[in-house]
Amino acid sequence: MPEQSNAGNDPGWGQAAFWPEQARWHGVLWIALIVGTYAGTAALLPWFDGIGLLWLPNAILATALLRFRPRDWSSVYVAGILAEVVSTLNSDWVLHQSLAMGVLNDVEATLFVLVAARIAGGRNNIGLLSERGALGLVAGAITTPVVTSTLGGVVVTWSWSFGAEYLTTWRTLWFGDSLGLLVGVPAGLLLRDAVRSVGRRRPAALALGGGGAALLLFVVSALLAAKGNSWGAQQTAVAAAVLLSLTFGAIGAPAGAMFTTTATIIGIARQLDDIGSVPRSQLLLVVVFAAIYAIAATTESASRAKEELEAANAQLSSYLGTVQTAVEHAEAANKAKSDFLATMSHELRTPLNSILGFSDLLRRDPTLSADQRDDLDIINRSGGHLLGLINQVLDMAKIESGRTQLEVSPMDLPLLIEDVELMMRARAEAAGLQFVVEVADDVPRYIRCDGQKLRQIMLNLLGNSLKFTTSGVVSLRVHTAAKAGSLLVIEVEDTGAGIPEDQQERVFEPFTQLQKVGAPGTGLSLALVREYADLMGGSVELRSRLGFGSVFRVSIPVDLAQAEDVKTADESRHVAGLAPGQPQWRVLVVEDEPLNRLLLGRLLEDAGFVVAYTPRMARSA
Repeated sequence: MPEQSNAGNDPGWGQAAFWPEQARWHGVLWIALIVGTYAGTAALLPWFDGIGLLWLPNAILATALLRFRPRDWSSVYVAGILAEVVSTLNSDWVLHQSLAMGVLNDVEATLFVLVAARIAGGRNNIGLLSERGALGLVAGAITTPVVTSTLGGVVVTWSWSFGAEYLTTWRTLWFGDSLGLLVGVPAGLLLRDAVRSVGRRRPAALALGGGGAALLLFVVSALLAAKGNSWGAQQTAVAAAVLLSLTFGAIGAPAGAMFTTTATIIGIARQLDDIGSVPRSQLLLVVVFAAIYAIAATTESASRAKEELEAANAQLSSYLGTVQTAVEHAEAANKAKSDFLATMSHELRTPLNSILGFSDLLRRDPTLSADQRDDLDIINRSGGHLLGLINQVLDMAKIESGRTQLEVSPMDLPLLIEDVELMMRARAEAAGLQFVVEVADDVPRYIRCDGQKLRQIMLNLLGNSLKFTTSGVVSLRVHTAAKAGSLLVIEVEDTGAGIPEDQQERVFEPFTQLQKVGAPGTGLSLALVREYADLMGGSVELRSRLGFGSVFRVSIPVDLAQAEDVKTADESRHVAGLAPGQPQWRVLVVEDEPLNRLLLGRLLEDAGFVVAYTPRMARSA
């Protein structure tokens, strides 16, 4: 039978930890002494009508087998046979009967261990710490003596005649061995189980109350037994045993069994003429022991389950505390990252605006050559691209820090689409791509929406498609879904390289770009699209096949607006200078940033103003 390893800090139980290898014969003598002493004493107990009330030698052998490894069981077998021979020296048995009965005792102990272990799930599980352990103990104690008692009856009578004498002997052996195993094995395992269960702290009130009540019942049982009232003594002892099992579990059940058996023996000894009560008493003990062991096992299981639950709760609380700490650290790190990005982006954008402003001033110089003008155009385009990247970083930092809010207002949707088309068509044509814009007839003109974020969604999707499409078409389609046009749908389709399926979800993560793609960018444009769509209560979908292009679909809920609610924006006009006949205007430029102050002054001077500058000012809060 496969052995179960001992776990935790429980080495040695069931693994021959009593004696070292070189002194194993000490174990043989020790077991022989215990079994022989009890067997000799038990032989002096009275037998009533061929009924032996209790026989513990086999229980001692079984307990020893449970404490030893199977390779050391031979020591136990030798001790059992030796004890049987010694205990029958003063009887009329011949040597071969004693040897045969000793072998049967070893067989019974072995069968008990095998049957009980099979049911309990291992030798180390036999006991009162679980329902299966208690069931294995009871089943083994009741069933295995059936086999050995059948053969033992032949040994005792030394005859193959199965008459009345044989049946009486069989009944004697079965009752005595079964009760012995039921009482003796749990008592023998009490130390092991007690070591495991004594650490379970029981409430003081429960221990004192239950223990005191059980002790009082045992005193009453002893008094009844002394007066010859075996039935009353036995019933009182049974009540005390049940109470002990409920109160102390694996410790109380064997103790209760021993007290119950003692009360029964004393009661029967005081009423020697009540021969018929002996079998009934034995049957009652079998039922009682099975019951109190089940109670003990259930009590221990409940106690252990409670402790495991408390330990799990404590572990969970500790884990949650660790997780909470980790979350706080992550949030702090994320906030620090967002603050850093926002600060750095702002510091970069300030001088970049100056570069773009001064390059624009230079482009107005009529004396520039064509090459110089082209160089300034390159500076402007590169600076504009860099400014767009910085703005994306700032927008993402605002989103992650929770500072981004919706600014919903009435707007002219076709006008916004036309503006986006004008911005992106030149870029598409410069790349040699066909640019198609389709607006469905059901698209409302006036809606309530965050126009700036809606514009950014379209620009980011189109910019992404133009970036990764080398030939073919980039299309912008706008239509509505649901009733009354309450869901605005924006689709951008391209004939580009497509996106692998395993990377389609990653493209919406911040600072993420496709592998093996050398296109420039921060990897934020699609992340901002999803963040803005989520912020507006919408969603983003992607359909793409590698080599066949991609389709991005954004759905955003919108409300309809009226024409009178939409404010018409003034057309942007370039100021060339003061009108003729205007007086000379003097303007004081107040600006903390020196480059910005100088740029603003140059622009005003070109327009014809007389500019005065303040000294450098400290930044105000």
